[in-house]
Amino acid sequence: MLLTNFGVMDGRDLLTSISSIPTNPGVYAWYRRLTVDEVSPTGFRTTLGDRMKSNSILPIFSGGVGPFGISLGPSELELTDAKKKITELVARGKLRRSHFAHALLVSSIFQPPMYVGKANDLQDRLKHHRDGKTDFAKRIVKHNLMPNELVVAYVFFDKNKVPPKSNELLEWVLTILSTPAFVERRG
Repeated sequence: MLLTNFGVMDGRDLLTSISSIPTNPGVYAWYRRLTVDEVSPTGFRTTLGDRMKSNSILPIFSGGVGPFGISLGPSELELTDAKKKITELVARGKLRRSHFAHALLVSSIFQPPMYVGKANDLQDRLKHHRDGKTDFAKRIVKHNLMPNELVVAYVFFDKNKVPPKSNELLEWVLTILSTPAFVERRG
């Protein structure tokens, strides 16, 4: 079965491309946007190192992640000598830096989500987050983040193919399994 009722959007594109998000009911999740500067070898190496240390800047997460996590918290990481050599190889080529930067951005959704929410109209709800009108948007601003600095992934339902409020069930299951740090209440 091919899943086609989903999308991922860089938060920077929410101003110009919000109309491409469906108005269907669905569930969405916000992730920290993972990016590196691909313009120069020095910028690439510097921003990659900064991303490795960025967990020291983000809010402290408490509790576990999903049903198996125990006391998982942010940490500061350094590149190993072997990874520094690979970094140098990638940094030398403009096309290599560009491909790596794109792969890292797309990989943003490989992290546990920061927030999971439900909506009866995905487009409208994400507009409210983008415009700072939601409690989630206000909480992330307190941590020096903005929706345009995040990535949002969403899945939507065809209203004729699932029972009403299926998005509520999916949101509840996802918050139980992924324990998003910015969710204050489940369901």
